[in-house]
Amino acid sequence: MKKFISLLLCLSFSVFAVARAMKPRHTLAAVAKTAQKKATGQKADAKTLLDDGSKALAAMIKAARGDKDLDPKTPKNKPFWKSSQLITKNLKTAKAGLTAKSNDFFKGIAGARIAEEQMKIDWQLTDSKNESVIDNGKKLGHAIALLLSDFSKEAARKKKGGKLTSKEKTEFEKIKAEQKELLAKITKLEKAAQKDKGLQKGLHEIQKQAEQVLKEPTTLDAYIATLYVIDIQIGLIRGYGYYVDNAWRSDYLGLVDWATTCETSYYQWESSVSYDWAFVDTSVDIYEGEEVNGRPASSLFTTSTFGARSSAGRLGGSS
Repeated sequence: MKKFISLLLCLSFSVFAVARAMKPRHTLAAVAKTAQKKATGQKADAKTLLDDGSKALAAMIKAARGDKDLDPKTPKNKPFWKSSQLITKNLKTAKAGLTAKSNDFFKGIAGARIAEEQMKIDWQLTDSKNESVIDNGKKLGHAIALLLSDFSKEAARKKKGGKLTSKEKTEFEKIKAEQKELLAKITKLEKAAQKDKGLQKGLHEIQKQAEQVLKEPTTLDAYIATLYVIDIQIGLIRGYGYYVDNAWRSDYLGLVDWATTCETSYYQWESSVSYDWAFVDTSVDIYEGEEVNGRPASSLFTTSTFGARSSAGRLGGSS
């Protein structure tokens, strides 16, 4: 677990995770609001963003395959390749779902978001400095982020506005109950691994997210922001699993199981919510700031540190 603490200090999570560093009065919903930026005059619909993400992913994989330091046969590189394959699989699912106008579109982009968060953590294990992989990884993340912030069922619900329905309030309480369960598992694992400072630090980061969710008011903005956080948490738990020492692996699997159950619950929610498919053909404004395959873009989830690196990474096993 050596140098793991330095990894955690230099790694930036999504903007929702940044809420942990804000003062208590700043809620997830407040942090989730996009800053005012200047529109570029360019627009993109769901299909365009899926194509952009797929192109960026293909370019990233091509660059990685041409780098001997990222040999997929090398143990420390395997997590990166595994999460990259998961992104590929989920983007294909999203494309098929978009064509068929089915829930696979939403399942695919949510799955890609989870795998992309996991990949950013797995990347640290490689110790690679490949700028092409890093740049295309950022573009990939930005495309996925825009799909979620503008074309997901969460985005559609936010656009509709209004107060939470009784069903949504019940679902929000269920999510908070799941967060309490997560906190209990983390507390148990912290006690079991008191001498492992690196693992303690990683657990603390996930713990802060769960605690913030529990503080959220029963409002639409808070509800939508919390739904987005679930993807982040699942990706973090799966990504950090590779950094856990074998002595604590069996205990950590409890968190992995929680993530799987939470993911299933999330997909059930997604399947139960209606959607106006006209949204996917609506072009959204692209703003100055981040890039999606060379085009400026803005995103709720933009992370500029895909390439943030630790001086050392270790592989404790696979989760």
